[in-house]
Amino acid sequence: AMWPWTLGTPSYYLIPSLGPFASAPEEFARLPHTTITNTWAEYLTQRQESLADPTSPTSFVSISAFASLHTGFTALACFMAFYYGHKWLGSVLGVYLVAIMVSTIYWGWHFTVDDLAGLLIAALAVALGHVMVRPARR
Repeated sequence: AMWPWTLGTPSYYLIPSLGPFASAPEEFARLPHTTITNTWAEYLTQRQESLADPTSPTSFVSISAFASLHTGFTALACFMAFYYGHKWLGSVLGVYLVAIMVSTIYWGWHFTVDDLAGLLIAALAVALGHVMVRPARR
């Protein structure tokens, strides 16, 4: 599970993205007010404060869309269930993964490409984990 963080965090810096709720707020204006919309406002305020004074010790920006680690970690759990032969659990997690992907797009956290990158990160994490735990024998 260390690999999604190791692979995903650099993607936030290499391809900085605010996500749909910040880059196209008009498309999400009619969504119901929830704790998610409160979090959007908090993140946008943090970003404005950071842009005003990036050297401030309290300067912090939580907004990053690419790649979706919501999708990456959920897909990792799903892929690992199948990897270890737990078909029923893998199927349930697959349904949950689809729900996560749809909800992150619906609520404006991620673009579709962010979710696809999260799937790629999960696949790479499984492959790298396999190499680390079961290295090729001579």
